[in-house]
Amino acid sequence: LMSKKIKFESGAYFMTNALRQLGYTNYTAIADIIDNSIEGEVGSKNVFIDLIKCEEDKTTFSDILISDDGCGMDEETILSCMRLGSRTGKDYVHNLGVYGAGLKTAAISIGRRLTVHTKTEEGRLFRAILDIDQINDTEDTIDVEIEAFNDDSDEYKFFNTYTKSTHGTIIQISKLDRIQKKEYRGFEETLTKKIR
Repeated sequence: LMSKKIKFESGAYFMTNALRQLGYTNYTAIADIIDNSIEGEVGSKNVFIDLIKCEEDKTTFSDILISDDGCGMDEETILSCMRLGSRTGKDYVHNLGVYGAGLKTAAISIGRRLTVHTKTEEGRLFRAILDIDQINDTEDTIDVEIEAFNDDSDEYKFFNTYTKSTHGTIIQISKLDRIQKKEYRGFEETLTKKIR
């Protein structure tokens, strides 16, 4: 098991809260994340959206999972992906992905915690967590936790269940504090119409 942290430098509180105000709706945020899955170089054949129901109240939900069976990310790529701002090689100017901010911005516009589970065909499974409730108030920094898991782990079983593959990526958004329709059925129906 490998574990490491990357630190966002000072200004984490301002940066994360500014990104949350950029005008995404829940549905455009999810569509933006799906765009990452259907880019040609990712090679996904399937993309799944799962709304995970709350244990206490089955009419609401606690997590949104966007899963694909694409190429996944290696350690270097997941480290870059989780930084607030990085070179992506994308050249279309009207997309926050150009600046390495699209995924984080879309996810935290819905919830306060982003977890990325990803695995290449031959590589290990990585899980990275950005939780904006973990901002260090004194230093105004935030750590992103990144861990690696073997194929016999519970984390891999979770990954395999949702990607239905041995490789790919799951974007998990939780601590959903900005859901426009908190009732499960209403959100699911609207999301289906918008994404369709």
